[in-house]
Amino acid sequence: MKKEEKKGSKSKQDDLELVDIDSIGKKKSSSKTVFDYIRYGIMVVAAAVFVVAGYNLYSIFSEYARGEETYANVEEEYTIEDDTGEPFVVTGDVASAGFTKTVVDFANLQQANPDVKGWIQFEALDINYPVLKHPDDNDFYLKKMWNKEENTAGSIFMDVANAEDMTDYNTFIYGHNMKNLTMFGQLKQYKDAAFYTGKEYFWIYTPTANYRYQIFSVHESKVSSNMFRTYETQGPEFTQYVADSKKNSRYDTGVPVSDQDRIVTLSTCTASGDNWRLLLQAKLIGVEYKSSGVIVDVVTGAGVEESVNQAMQDAQPQ
Repeated sequence: MKKEEKKGSKSKQDDLELVDIDSIGKKKSSSKTVFDYIRYGIMVVAAAVFVVAGYNLYSIFSEYARGEETYANVEEEYTIEDDTGEPFVVTGDVASAGFTKTVVDFANLQQANPDVKGWIQFEALDINYPVLKHPDDNDFYLKKMWNKEENTAGSIFMDVANAEDMTDYNTFIYGHNMKNLTMFGQLKQYKDAAFYTGKEYFWIYTPTANYRYQIFSVHESKVSSNMFRTYETQGPEFTQYVADSKKNSRYDTGVPVSDQDRIVTLSTCTASGDNWRLLLQAKLIGVEYKSSGVIVDVVTGAGVEESVNQAMQDAQPQ
């Protein structure tokens, strides 16, 4: 009997010891080390970074969507398709297959915003936007849409130094190189000579005339270069400017150009850096003159320059 009691007593003591050891282990496991706090801190910071990044992406894409919607609405509200069905012919060239010119309701559009001076449309690309011109501030429409609402898409806008009727010898038009390929985001494709062929034509419509252009030069230039100059009239400097524009092109477009041509320079940002811009330069090759919105005369080829000069004289007050 005594031996059995001893055994029982020893077993009870062992149980007590086991309980004590178990509880001690739990206390140890519940204590936090410095490394635990560092790990938790890193997790909190990572979660915060993820939330902020997600919010920024949401804001960017929301702004893109709002910009696309705004310009889709202005196109729907103030334009119709020209259904005359007649292709525009210039020295043997026919307008791009399937292309339909846009007819702009400038009267109502300019009531909504008098700074709208024109409309640009490419024949083979999805570029179809109003052209703005602020009276004295080239930065005004950098981050404002045509309706003056803030948006990173901004507007397509003309240089304040240029004549709004497109009669200057070099008219500058600016637009953002948007990542979603809106505004002038598609122009970077012209860096590839293979892309150029068949896509070299675009239009600029104004209340009094529709102007058709052919791209003759594609190049990147520093903003400090002499390429960023507007020209109202001809002269030795413009002659040199035209020669430099042709020479600077990334590839030979095969389009002849001289100081007798009126040109347009489209400017947008490029991946080459903040101080560089991609320039597409085009010459005027055809004009459709309008009266009360109706086309009354079409001039192409060699007669364009003489015709524009005559139109400018006719527009002068007597």
